[in-house]
Amino acid sequence: MIIPDHELSRVSKGTHNITRDEYRERAAEFCPRGSSVKGSKLTESDVLLILSLFKDREEMDRKRKQLTNKSIADKFGVHYRTIEKISQSKSWTHL
Repeated sequence: MIIPDHELSRVSKGTHNITRDEYRERAAEFCPRGSSVKGSKLTESDVLLILSLFKDREEMDRKRKQLTNKSIADKFGVHYRTIEKISQSKSWTHL
């Protein structure tokens, strides 16, 4: 339950009174979250795995940006187009 700004500044919860700001900060205590939500298809461990996959993907993207055709060509002392042709299977096709 979200209390609109135009309502009273204090909200009654059982025998305790808390301010609207306190309620918003502690909203997780008052409503179900995660796998406790009815109909949830994910578990907390699923979401943790998804988050770790995002981190892995970001790390791979960072490494991929460092491995440009130009940087690979420089390592082998060839032109960057040579690397492009190899990656597109236009040369060294026997491998």
